[in-house]
Amino acid sequence: MSPLIRAFGLSAIFHISIIVLLSIFLAGAQQNSFAPTPPLSISLSVFAEAPAEPVDPPPEAKPKPGPAPEQPKPAPDPLQKRKKPTKNKLAVKSRPNPAKTVRKTTRPRGLAPSARTRTNPTPLALQPGLWDSYKLALRAAIENHRSYPLQSRRRGEQGVVVVRFTVHRDGRINNLRIKKSSGYRRLDKAALNSVRSVGKFQAFPEGFVAASREMELPVRFHL
Repeated sequence: MSPLIRAFGLSAIFHISIIVLLSIFLAGAQQNSFAPTPPLSISLSVFAEAPAEPVDPPPEAKPKPGPAPEQPKPAPDPLQKRKKPTKNKLAVKSRPNPAKTVRKTTRPRGLAPSARTRTNPTPLALQPGLWDSYKLALRAAIENHRSYPLQSRRRGEQGVVVVRFTVHRDGRINNLRIKKSSGYRRLDKAALNSVRSVGKFQAFPEGFVAASREMELPVRFHL
């Protein structure tokens, strides 16, 4: 059987079954329409009203307290309004200012103003305190530049080297030489390098008249 014939047969069966069902449904509806309807009975029942619930009376509103009455301010004392006597102020204002006295200084004729204030600078030898401070500062600068040779450390070489040199007024350092050797060539050379590394130190303090000064400083190497 071909698929087309099979589909046509199924469609015919489906339509026939729908027609049969519709005819059965219409026949039953006609029978129900001709049947007599039973009489309706209506009964009325009276329900007793429920007793009304007691209603509480609204709470009485309490009166709000009014603002407190303002207390009357005491009347100002007329005696306090009296102005204080200003005799002291008037007395202070009326005091005359003392006259400023100007002292005039007379200068002797024939002397220039700078002749009295000019002082001769003190020689270097007469100010040991300033020179000692300068030496301590220079010695600290040399210690900061001191370098211990590595081979001397390994071999246990140590000692004190006295270095002699010249310091000029502007702080220049030259003429370096060994005044006292440590016994080790490496330590002597390191001492000279530490002084040479300072380069140009600070100038002489004010009042020093010397153009240069010889110095001797020890450079210590200890393990």
